Amino acid sequence: MFTKLRNRISRVRLKWRPAMRYPGIMEAETRIDIARIASMSDAELERLNALLPWAAFVNDAEGRCFGRAYSSRKRNEPQAVPDRRILELDRRFGLAGKRVLEAGCFEGIHTVGLMQQKASVSAFDGRIENVVKTLVRAWAFGQKPDVFLWNLEEDGEPPFDIGCDILHHVGVLYHLTDPIGHLAQVLPRVREAIMLDTHIARAGEGQTGKSAGFEYRYCNFREAGRAPPFAGLGDHAKWVELDDLRRFLVQAGFANVDVAEQRDERNGLRVLIFAHR
Repeated sequence: MFTKLRNRISRVRLKWRPAMRYPGIMEAETRIDIARIASMSDAELERLNALLPWAAFVNDAEGRCFGRAYSSRKRNEPQAVPDRRILELDRRFGLAGKRVLEAGCFEGIHTVGLMQQKASVSAFDGRIENVVKTLVRAWAFGQKPDVFLWNLEEDGEPPFDIGCDILHHVGVLYHLTDPIGHLAQVLPRVREAIMLDTHIARAGEGQTGKSAGFEYRYCNFREAGRAPPFAGLGDHAKWVELDDLRRFLVQAGFANVDVAEQRDERNGLRVLIFAHR
C-alpha cells in the first residue's frame, strides 16, 4: 500500500530550519526583457500562449504574461529569471563557461536562467511537450540550449552525452520509481558539483529498499501519471530519507554535502542540497 504523504501534513512534525535567504542575493525582478517577445503585439503574444499547454509564466518588460498560470493556486505568479537557487549555484561554483546538465527542464525557465549566467546547457525532460516549450522559451530569450527527450522511467541509457561539470536537478528525483538507480547512472558523469532540490521521506516512517547495491529507506508516494504536468511518469515514486540521500552522495564521490535549506511544504519535507567533489 502506498504511503500517502499528503495526508500526513496535519501531523506533528520535526523542527526544521526555515528556508534561508542568501546574503546579498535577492529575488530577480519579475518583469524581464525578453528579446523576441518585446516586438510582439498583444494579439501575437496571445496566439503564442495559446499554441502550447503552458503551466507557468514569466512577465515581459511591460508586465505581459509569456506562458500561462497552471491554475488559480499553482504556478499562478510570474516566475523569476534567474531563480534564486541558480544565483546561489553560480555564487558557489561559477557557471560561466561550465557545461550544465539540467534534469527535467519543464518549460525552460531554469534553462534560460542558467544560460543567462553564461553556462552551456544540455537539458532533458520526459514529456515531449516540455521539450518543445523549453525550445520556444529559449528562442524567445535568444538562447540556444541543447534539449532532449529522455524518459527516465523507460528509456534506459540517455540518447545524448550527459557528461557535465555541474548537474542542476530540481523537482525531479521525488517523481522517480528508482531515484537511487537514477543517481547511480548520472552522478559518475558529473565532474564538479550538483544542486539537488527534492522532497524527502520523514525519518523512520518508511521501508527499506535496495538499488545499485545501495540499501536505503524510503516512502512510496502515489503519482498521477502522464497527463498532469507536475506528476511523475510512473504510477508511484520513492521519496528517500535525507540521511540516506546524503550518504549516497558521499559514496558517489561528492564528499562535501551542504543541506542548505530544509522546508516543510504542503506536500511534505523538501531539501535544497549543494554538493561537490
